[in-house]
Amino acid sequence: MTNFLTSAAFLMIVAVIMMALGSYQIVNSVVYIRGILHKGTNNGFMPLAMWTSLIIGLALLIIGIAGIVMTFRGF
Repeated sequence: MTNFLTSAAFLMIVAVIMMALGSYQIVNSVVYIRGILHKGTNNGFMPLAMWTSLIIGLALLIIGIAGIVMTFRGF
């Protein structure tokens, strides 16, 4: 089991999962932002939550891409 956890296949699986989660987060964030901009809100913290969700989605996507690049580069 320890050999699998340090293998390139495991890194590739984790990278694909992170890219999928990042894409899902970005899509949901955009839908949520459009809904809030259309309907409005009284919550003062909502802009922080909206932009933070986009940043987290982008970070997951970038980490996933970096993991795939590292798999092909042999790190």
